[in-house]
Formats: sequence, C-alpha cells, structure tokens
Amino acid sequence: MSEPLYFKAFITNLGKYNEGELVGEWVQFPIDEDEFNNILTRIEIGPQYEEWFVTDYDCNLPDFNAYTLGEYPGFAKLQHFGELLTDVSDPEAVANAYEVVQDLEEAVEGIDNGDIRYYPGITSWQDWGYYLTEMVGGPEQLGADEIERYFDYEALGRELSFDNYGEDDEMSAGEYFCGDEDASDTEIGEAYVADVGIEGVANPENYFDFEEFGRQNGFDCTFTKDGLVEQI
Repeated sequence: MSEPLYFKAFITNLGKYNEGELVGEWVQFPIDEDEFNNILTRIEIGPQYEEWFVTDYDCNLPDFNAYTLGEYPGFAKLQHFGELLTDVSDPEAVANAYEVVQDLEEAVEGIDNGDIRYYPGITSWQDWGYYLTEMVGGPEQLGADEIERYFDYEALGRELSFDNYGEDDEMSAGEYFCGDEDASDTEIGEAYVADVGIEGVANPENYFDFEEFGRQNGFDCTFTKDGLVEQI
C-alpha cells in the first residue's frame, strides 16, 4: 500500500434522519474543530436538531472494522482515529499490522516501538525460512545440529537416485545404501547421512528445508496478502 491512509465519516443530522430525511456530509479526519462546527451548521445541527451521528465510514485500512467506532463515537474519538492515521511513518506496515490485530492504536504503537514487525513480500513459510537464514549469513551458519534437524533427506535421496553404484555401477541407490531397490528417496537420504554424517554431505545447505524451518520459527507470525506480520 503506497498511498496515504485516510479516514472519513458521514456525519448525519439525527433529528432529520428520524424524520426520514438524510442530511449530512462526508468529513475526513483529522479536521480543524472550527471547520467541523461549520459542517455541523451546514447540516442544520443547532437548537432544533442538536444531535448528530455517523451513518457510514470510509477508510483504506484493509478489513476496516467500523464496529469499533459505532454510530455515536463523538468528535474526539473520530479526531483521534484520524490523527493516528495521519501521523504514521510507515503506512504499509501499519495497514498490514491493523489487518492482523484489528486495533489501530495497537497497530500504530506496535510498529513504532518494534512490538509488531512487518516484512513485505514474505508470503510463505519458505520465504520466512529463507529470510531468517539469510539474517545469520545462510543456513550453513546454523551449525550441524540445526542443519540436521531441518535436513531434506528426500531431496538428497532423490539426487542420489540419479546415479548407479557399486564396483560396476550395477546397483541402484536403494540397493546400495539401503539393501532395497524399492527404498524411498527419504530412506536413501537417511541411510546416506547415517553412513557419512551431515559433515560428509557436499553442500548440506542445499538440502535445507527452508519451509519447515520457517514454520517452526513462525510463532506469533501471520501472513497478509502483502507480507508477514510478526508480533514480538
């Protein structure tokens, strides 16, 4: 979301509404209070019709929840909501945070103080796994134990299955490593690692399961349409 965030309310004359007439104006908040009072005068709020209420809202926050404001929010609450949107430093981050927490104040404060973090473009657990490993310099920096935990034995076994083995290359990978030509790719990979160890696998990071790593390290993470929101 590149455009600025906005918030509007349709301020309506309650007395006229009860008489079957819709008299009101769209107002974008925040607004100067004197200007707001001028709008109230234009919609005939005065001695005869003293009360106004809101009949509609317009806001470009995703999944904007008007029920949190209601029909009778009062000027101060509308003004505060508009000011929160106007003052945000990162509209895209706030919009995505709001989509998750459904509370504008919590979203704005969370983004500002780091309790909520937004990662644009990360839309899958695999993306998240890639990002986390890149932050430490790649999966090879995680150490042998963690690489083994998230090792994709199936991918390794599948690659090993392309070749033949034995003195005369007469054996399949399943026969050679497992004693079973019908062994699955996963079984082949596990047997190979059991034999040579993780340290014996060339480029073990190539068989790292980024998706599972991301999922297991995705506590308090929620995907939006545009990225990932993490609540610290």
